[in-house]
Amino acid sequence: MSEPPRDREPLERNSWRFGIFSGFVGLASIVSAASSESWLRIAIVIVATLVAGVATVFLIERRARKRDQLAADDPVTELTRRSERFQKAYDEFADYLEKVQQAINEQKVARDALIAQAQQAMDEQKAARDALIAQAQQQQHLLSLSKEQAERVQKIIMSETVKLERAERRRQLAYLVLGVLTSIPIGIVINYFT
Repeated sequence: MSEPPRDREPLERNSWRFGIFSGFVGLASIVSAASSESWLRIAIVIVATLVAGVATVFLIERRARKRDQLAADDPVTELTRRSERFQKAYDEFADYLEKVQQAINEQKVARDALIAQAQQAMDEQKAARDALIAQAQQQQHLLSLSKEQAERVQKIIMSETVKLERAERRRQLAYLVLGVLTSIPIGIVINYFT
């Protein structure tokens, strides 16, 4: 059951009030323009006042027709429309939350993987340190050997140490590159979903 159209008297009264106001403003503008004796200025003021008045009346009437149309709609249909819009907005928000949760879970998995890699790197560094300590002890033992033998052994150990250090540097650089390459896509995914 539809409602009867709303009373338009207050709206029409406002239109007339604005028309009278526009008329007074136009008349005052014409009087002030007439004092400058410029007919072009008087004509521009009159046309501008008329255009503003007609445009305002048109907008007020258009709003009145739109309000009348909304009042004439069936309330059940309007509630159904609003309910559908709300359900659609709710579904979109739920999808958004699901994507955010998925991104958070992916970030958590990547973070755990990076932590495991860092722990592994620390363990490897500790093993390398222990190996270097053992080598240092071995070198001390070798110092007690003859000078020639010690020099030969020292050369061999130094070359091995350099090789180990280079391998360790390459491994650390690989972890750094892997960490950077992993964090960039994760940051992009998170920025995309937020």
